[in-house]
Amino acid sequence: MTVAAFFKMVIATILAIFTAIGGLFGNIEDDGICMIGHRGYSGKYQQNTALAFEKAYENGSGGCETDVRMTKDGVYVTSHNADIEMKDGSTLVIADSTYEELTAQPIKNSKTRDDF
Repeated sequence: MTVAAFFKMVIATILAIFTAIGGLFGNIEDDGICMIGHRGYSGKYQQNTALAFEKAYENGSGGCETDVRMTKDGVYVTSHNADIEMKDGSTLVIADSTYEELTAQPIKNSKTRDDF
């Protein structure tokens, strides 16, 4: 587990919480509708990442919906699915994997050719 990967996940989780709280109080239009970013701005950016949460806010979302899961060693991570696909094509089940195993290589990015 790298320090950078750990902080990226912590920041993504914190941003999701703050955006969700902000959605309760602000950014509501006159008609009473509050847009909520689904896993952040997941239509354009990799879901459940700090960047997706930031872009959802910048584009008018009053909050973000996210999914939090726990690894085998008790670390909380944001991921919609119970498993993740790694850059090499392998798949890891989050609940059956340690945080170190999940961060040992980049995760496949479904929105761009970049990897995390």
